[in-house]
Amino acid sequence: MEPQPAHPMHTWLKQLVGEWTVQSSCTLPDGSSQTAEAHESVRMLGEYFTTAQLKGNVPGCDDTIEAHFTIGYDADTNTFPACWCCSAMPRMFTYSGTLSDDKTTLTLECEAPDMEDMSIDRNYRDVITIISNTQRTFHTMIQQDDGSWEKFMWSTYTKVNA
Repeated sequence: MEPQPAHPMHTWLKQLVGEWTVQSSCTLPDGSSQTAEAHESVRMLGEYFTTAQLKGNVPGCDDTIEAHFTIGYDADTNTFPACWCCSAMPRMFTYSGTLSDDKTTLTLECEAPDMEDMSIDRNYRDVITIISNTQRTFHTMIQQDDGSWEKFMWSTYTKVNA
C-alpha cells in the first residue's frame, strides 16, 4: 500500500509536536478551584497523527495520572478526529473537531460521562488555541441542561527548550 500524501491540515498538527510544561486550573463541583502541573510529550505518528502523552497532576484528581491524546485529520469530512483516555477513568473520549478560519483554534467535541455523575453523558468541547510557536492554551467546557456551555478547566502549555 502506497502512503497517501499528507494534507495541509496534517501539517497544521505538527505545531503541537514537542515537550511541553502544562499549568492547569479547574473549577470543582463545590465551586472551589484547584491548580496542577504536568508534562506533555507530543510526537507525530507518521505524517497523519499527533500522539500526546501527558504525565503529572490534573486539577480535581489527587493521584498522578497518565493520559494519551491522539489527533488526526480526515480530508473526506474536513474534520479532526481525536481520542483521549487516561489512567483515572475507564472510558475513552472520542472527538470530532473543526479548525477556525484563521487556523489558530481547534475545537473538539464529544459526548462523554458527566464528571459528577458517571451514569449520564454530557456534551464536551475541548478547545486548543495556538498563541505562538512556544505557547498554546487548552480549555474544556461542558454543556449545561439549559444548553449553555460552562468552562471548567483551562491550561497553558509552554514549550520546553524552545
